[in-house]
Amino acid sequence: MKKLLVFFLIIGVILFGVKFGLDYYLSNRFSSDVEKYLSDSLGTKVSIDNISTNIISSVAVNNVSITEPGTDDLFASVKKAKASYDLSDVLKKKLNISNIDIYDTFVNVVRYKNNNFNFDKFKNLVMDFSVFPDNRIYAAEIDKTKKTGFKVNVNKVKAENMVLAYNDKKANQSVKTGSINANATIDPLDFDVNGTLFNKEKINIKGKKEGEAIKADISLYGLDVTKYKAFYDEFIKGYDLVIHPSVIDVKGTVTAGKKLEYDIDALIRRMQVNYSGIDFLIVNQNINIKDKLITLKDFNVDIKIKNKKVSSVKLNGTFKDFNELKATFDAKLFEADFMKLFDVLRQEMKTKGGTLKGSIDMNIKDDLLKMNAKGNIPNLEYAFITEDKKKIRFPGSNVKISTNMKNMKFDVLASGNIFKGSFNVDGVLNVKKDLFMSANFKAAKLSGLEFLKLNKMDKIPVHGELEGDFKLTGKNFDIKTFAGNGNLKLTKAVYNTMGLGSLIQKSGNDKLKELTMKDISTKVTLKDERFSFSKIEGTGDEFNVDGGGSVGLDMGMDFSVNLKPVIKYLENSSLGKYITKDDVIIIKFIGTVFEPDVKTNIDDLFKAKVKDKLKDKLEDKAKDLLKKLF
Repeated sequence: MKKLLVFFLIIGVILFGVKFGLDYYLSNRFSSDVEKYLSDSLGTKVSIDNISTNIISSVAVNNVSITEPGTDDLFASVKKAKASYDLSDVLKKKLNISNIDIYDTFVNVVRYKNNNFNFDKFKNLVMDFSVFPDNRIYAAEIDKTKKTGFKVNVNKVKAENMVLAYNDKKANQSVKTGSINANATIDPLDFDVNGTLFNKEKINIKGKKEGEAIKADISLYGLDVTKYKAFYDEFIKGYDLVIHPSVIDVKGTVTAGKKLEYDIDALIRRMQVNYSGIDFLIVNQNINIKDKLITLKDFNVDIKIKNKKVSSVKLNGTFKDFNELKATFDAKLFEADFMKLFDVLRQEMKTKGGTLKGSIDMNIKDDLLKMNAKGNIPNLEYAFITEDKKKIRFPGSNVKISTNMKNMKFDVLASGNIFKGSFNVDGVLNVKKDLFMSANFKAAKLSGLEFLKLNKMDKIPVHGELEGDFKLTGKNFDIKTFAGNGNLKLTKAVYNTMGLGSLIQKSGNDKLKELTMKDISTKVTLKDERFSFSKIEGTGDEFNVDGGGSVGLDMGMDFSVNLKPVIKYLENSSLGKYITKDDVIIIKFIGTVFEPDVKTNIDDLFKAKVKDKLKDKLEDKAKDLLKKLF
């Protein structure tokens, strides 16, 4: 504000200089002498087209221009200025200017790449403009003990159609105001400024002096922050952040005293910020800004990804020095496929609602970001998609999530229900340039039959309740990078005796159509998009099991399992007629999990048994025949 008042007073002194040049008035030298005097005082070039005066009451200047020191670039210009005064005061070594009227002012402010401004070049600026020692408005050194200067009082200043241009060479941005009008009473200070700014924003400033401070009430409507990118660009430098055209209304009080104080209420009518591909949309939300502290109260933000609304977040907290954010949040989740939104291939992760609550602590300068959250998602489904476009679904319900994050490293805990059982996940997501993940999965009492039916794999003959643990690592949710290992156990296992029709038919035992097992355990490894199952071992009342195999993420299957009959079972069943404790039933699962092809050695085994029996009978008959003959 002081710089603007000083500028107005430069115009006043131009007019005041006329009184010291009355003897030149009738001479063409007058304008050039005033130009020279002001050029020397300002340390730059000043030009005036002409000066005219009504000696008794007023003086006017036309087309004043001031260049930037050391260059030929225009700093400021005035089309016309007029001052009214009382001539009788001049004899008393003072000049009371009742009013100064300034028309069509232009001021060009420049910030250079070194962060300096062009007005910094006016090094000799005297801020105490009520007295100009030795009749000078600019001086390198001021002797404050000398009071021989000419006393100048300015009562009112009125400026019409003032334009301010701002050229920021550091931020590569150039903007220009609309038209600003101002009225001011200097002593006591009272001013009123109104007009339009860079993007037709309407501005009104009413202020006055209170003690040693200047207090102003400000209102600003239709502010588009993107027009002022130069002023906030340094705060977001280095972040993948873009602010789209926005509309904000501002109203409040600014006090300029020993320090700058302000208390501003702002209505964000609309603002959209994109951070790393995520859009944060704010509509009709209020904030308070007081002494570099922004207060958020029930502040709602909608979060969108690819124009799909995924969450609505309510914030309560503070944003200090445009740098430190401390807030609690309450978020609602909407139906969305997050994998698809982030262009993750061959996977889906859908939510159908949910809530999250937590807090966030961010310090931009120190590159610190902390967050903790807890939430509940009633329905969540993860699926991966095979190469032939079939989905393998894992639906979760009543999923509870807890996460702590520090500098983009997330510790995640999740638990819920799945396939009539439960699961727990303890994982880490490290998000810097890439996303690295590591997670431990634990499952209990998962229904294998439910899983098979949901994913149309019910032709797989083995099912039961599944439990176990599995460790998984990967990068950017890319299936090709997935790797892991773990241990699984199938309890309450049942084998639908697919491929053993010959055995069931010969035994005449329908109970064999479902062969109950005890526990079957295996070690699992995931590598190169394929699950390998080794050391498959199981015990049962009728048969024991061993074997191994693999299933690819393309659902291609290759398993070999051996069934070994239990002696007690053979002794108590009709199967003893056909197989012995030394026989092994080999079952081969090949093809895909959707259309498995099951092959066994049962037919070959029976053929061998029949041949052996026929051979025995022939030998017996031959012996009988030999006895009869000999």
